[in-house]
Amino acid sequence: MKMLYKVRRTLYDKGTWGSFPNHEIKRKGGHSVMKKTLFLAATGATVVATSVAPVQAANFTDVSKSYEPAVNYLVSQNIASGISASKFGTDVHIKRGDAAVMIAKALKLDTKNAPDAGFKDVSKRAQPYVNALHKAGIANGLTKDTFGVERSITRGELAIMLAKGYKLKAKEANIPFTDVNKRYAPAVAALVEHKVTQGTSAKTFGTSQPVKRGDFAMFIYRLSGGKTPAPKPPVVTGKPVVTGVDLNNPFKATVHFGVPLVREEAEKHVKYEVNGHQPYIREVSKDRKSVVLHFRKSIETGKAKKTFLVTPIYTDLKNSVDGRNIPTEKYEVAYQYEDVVAPVLQKVSHEGATLTLTYSEPLSKAPTSVVVDGKTIDSKDVVLNKENTHEVFIRNVSLPAQQQVTVEATGAVDQSMKGNVSPKQSVSFKSSERDTVAPKVSAVSLDRQLTGERLMIELSEEVKEKEFEVTLVHNGTEKTVKVDRQSSTNLTKYHGLLSPNDILPEGVNEATYDVKVKSGTLTDPSGNTNEEQTLSLRLVRDTDAPKLVKAEVSADHQKFILTFDEAIYADEGLTKTIVESGGKTYPIVEDESKINANQLLIDIVPDQKAMTPGDYVITLPKGLLTDVHDNANTGAIKTPVLKVTPYEPSKGAVVVNSGMANINTFSITFSHALTDDALQPEHYRLKGQPLPKGTDIAFKDNNLTTVLITLPKGSITEGGTGGKNDDYPKPIYETLTIDGLKDEYGHTVDQHEVIVELTDNRSAELQTSIWTSNSVHVLTYDEKLRPFEKGTKWTDAFTITYKGEPVKEEDVHMKVYDRAVTFEFHDAALNNKDVSIRLKNGQRALKDWNGYPVGQ
Repeated sequence: MKMLYKVRRTLYDKGTWGSFPNHEIKRKGGHSVMKKTLFLAATGATVVATSVAPVQAANFTDVSKSYEPAVNYLVSQNIASGISASKFGTDVHIKRGDAAVMIAKALKLDTKNAPDAGFKDVSKRAQPYVNALHKAGIANGLTKDTFGVERSITRGELAIMLAKGYKLKAKEANIPFTDVNKRYAPAVAALVEHKVTQGTSAKTFGTSQPVKRGDFAMFIYRLSGGKTPAPKPPVVTGKPVVTGVDLNNPFKATVHFGVPLVREEAEKHVKYEVNGHQPYIREVSKDRKSVVLHFRKSIETGKAKKTFLVTPIYTDLKNSVDGRNIPTEKYEVAYQYEDVVAPVLQKVSHEGATLTLTYSEPLSKAPTSVVVDGKTIDSKDVVLNKENTHEVFIRNVSLPAQQQVTVEATGAVDQSMKGNVSPKQSVSFKSSERDTVAPKVSAVSLDRQLTGERLMIELSEEVKEKEFEVTLVHNGTEKTVKVDRQSSTNLTKYHGLLSPNDILPEGVNEATYDVKVKSGTLTDPSGNTNEEQTLSLRLVRDTDAPKLVKAEVSADHQKFILTFDEAIYADEGLTKTIVESGGKTYPIVEDESKINANQLLIDIVPDQKAMTPGDYVITLPKGLLTDVHDNANTGAIKTPVLKVTPYEPSKGAVVVNSGMANINTFSITFSHALTDDALQPEHYRLKGQPLPKGTDIAFKDNNLTTVLITLPKGSITEGGTGGKNDDYPKPIYETLTIDGLKDEYGHTVDQHEVIVELTDNRSAELQTSIWTSNSVHVLTYDEKLRPFEKGTKWTDAFTITYKGEPVKEEDVHMKVYDRAVTFEFHDAALNNKDVSIRLKNGQRALKDWNGYPVGQ
C-alpha cells in the first residue's frame, strides 16, 4: 500500500522547502528521553511525495493494546518487523543477533565503517550491526570469536547493552533485587531509575530470564520517549529555510536556520505564530542561526494538530542581481506535540534564610518533598514563585556560612497537559556568607489604580512580618497606614489603602508628607532589624472626572464599548444614556447594559443579537458617571460616530469553550449560532467511534451557540469520579471530534477536537437480597461499592419499614463492604417477614467503586 503526505507551502519567491526533522530532547547523562515531532498537514499549494506505509500493530493478531504503541514505533522506524505477515512474535524470545540489529538501528549507529569484530557465527545480514555495537563498546561476544547470535538474550545482558547504548546512569545504586550481581547492578539500577523496566517481582529482576520480543519493543519505545515520528517532508536545496524546530517545553520553542539572520528582523514577534500564540520574548543566538521563543500560553496540542508558522525573515545572504538581503522561505506546518518530559532541577541559590530552586520549565506545583542537608522542609515553607514559575522558594532555612550544601527535591509538576512529575533530583551548592545587613525601606510611592490609590512600599529584602505600620506626618498631623504583602511569592513588596482625597486637609490639593518607619519594625530571616527611617511622599488630590479614552463596537456587533481612564459608577443607572442613529433614538437594554470597572457596555438589541447596521452616536448626560471620589462628568460626554457594519464572520464558527456540564455531559460553545443540523449525532465521534445509541444532543438555550451532549445511562463502564481515597478510579479523558456542522451564516465549521471527561454511568445492579439470620439481612451487587462517607447515615440511602411503620435509625446498624450491604437489626423480637428494605429514589449516598450512585 502506498501513502501520500503533503507539505503546506507558500510561494514567496523561487526557492524550495527545508526539512522538518524529528527533534530529540536530552537530559543530563546524554540519553534520549523523548522525541518531539511536528506532524505535517496538507493545505494550500503542495509539494507531493510518496512513501510506503509501514505495517501497523493492528495488522498483527498477537499484539495486545498494551504493546501496540511500542510495536507501532519499532515498525514505523524500520527497527523491527513481524515474524510473519500476521504475527509480531510478542511472546517469542528474542535472540542476541536480532537484538543487536534492532539496538543498532534504534541508536542509528554507523554500520558502514565499523571494523570486523571477528565473530564467526554472525550472518552477513547482522554483521554490520554487531560490528557497530562492538566498536561502540555496547556489546561483546560470548567468546573471542563467538557472539551467540542464536542464543536468547537475557534481561541482564539486555540491561547492560541498553544502559551503555543510551548512556543511562543511576544516581543511586541501591536496588531491592536479590538476583542481580555486581556485573549487572549498575545497568539494572539505571534502567529501573529511568523507568525503562521494573523487576519481575518485588525482589527479583529476572536477570537470567530470556527477553520476549514484546518486552524488548516496550524498552526501546520507552527510551524513545514514547513518540512515533511522522514521515519527513522532502528536502530540496536552494533558498534559505528553517532547518529544524525544537519544542523545548509547552512554553518554549527553538527555531533553527541554516544561515545568519538579520537580528532586528528575527527579534520581531510578528514573525512567529505557534498554536495561535505569538512569543513575548525572542532570543537570537550569537551566530544568529537560531531563535529561542518564549510564550505566555502553552503551545502544547495534545492529540489535536495546530499550526507552527515562521514568516519570511531577512538573512545575511545577498541577491547577486540587486544586492538585497534574501529572506527565508515561509515556514508553515501542522504539528502535534505532547510534553512527556519531567521538569529538571537546574540550580539552587541562597540568600539570607531563603533558597531559590530553579527548574528547566514553568511549574504548576512546587515539589512535594524537599530535603536540605538531610533535614526535611515543612511543606508550608516550600512556595512556588507565581511571578516566575520556573522558581520555587524554600523559606526559613538556617545554614552555616560558606558550606557545601545538598538539596534533594521530589514531585515538582510542570504545566503540561499530562502534568509530568519530577523524580528525586539533587543539586549541591555553596551557602552564602553570614547576613549582617539590616533590612530597610528602599522605595515608597503612590500607585493609582482604576478603583483608587494604594501606598506601595518596597523593602531591601524579605522580612518575617506579613504586615506592618508606617506613619504619614504633615504639619504636626499624623496618619497611621497598615501595609501588607502583595503576594505569597514576592515578599519584598507591600501595599496599603491610601487616598489623598481623604488625608489632605480641606482646601489643600497637594502636599509632601513624611513616611516614618519605626526602628525594630522589620526583622529579616537572619534576625537583623531595621533602624528608624523617614522618606517623603507627594500626595495630590484627585479632582478630575472620568475621561472617555476609547469608543468602539464589539467584535460580535452586539454592544458598544466605552472605555474610561478610571473606574466609573452610575448611581442613578444608565437609562438616561442616549443612542442615536439616522434621526432615531434607541433605548438601551438595561439587563444587558452594564459597567465593568472602567468600561461601559451599552446594548440596544435584546437576546444577544447583532445591532442594525448604521452610524451611531452615544451621549452620556451631565453627571451620569462618577469616579471613586465622586468626581462627576461636568458636561455631556459625546462619542465620535460609531459605524456598525453588517455582521457576517469571514469563516465558520469556532469552538470558544468546552467543558463538562455534568457527569458525561459535554458542553461545547461556539463563537456564533449554529443550525439545527448541530443536533445530528453523525457530526460527532467519541474515541473515533460514533456516539453511543441513545445519546441526547440539545442546545443549551435559544442563543444556539452552546451544544450539550449527554451520553446515555450505561454507555460508559470505566473511569470514576475520584475522591479522597487515592484508590478510587479517576475520570478518563478521550477525544470528541466535531465535524461538518453549519453555522447560521451557512459556513461549514472546521473540524475540531476537544478533550472530554468520561466516568462510569452504569449503576451497580442488585444480585441477591437474603436474610442470613433472624436479625441480619444482606444485599449483594454486581460491582464493588464505596464505603459510606463520614457523617452519612443509612437513612440517606435506604427506607426500612416494619409492618408498614418506619424503622428508627438507631435500631439498625448498616455496613458496606466490597459488593455487599449488611443490615443488623437490634430488636431480637422482630419478624423479618414483615420488614421491607427499599433504596431511595435519587439517593447519592451509596455509590459503586467508580462513584456512580446505585439505582440511578
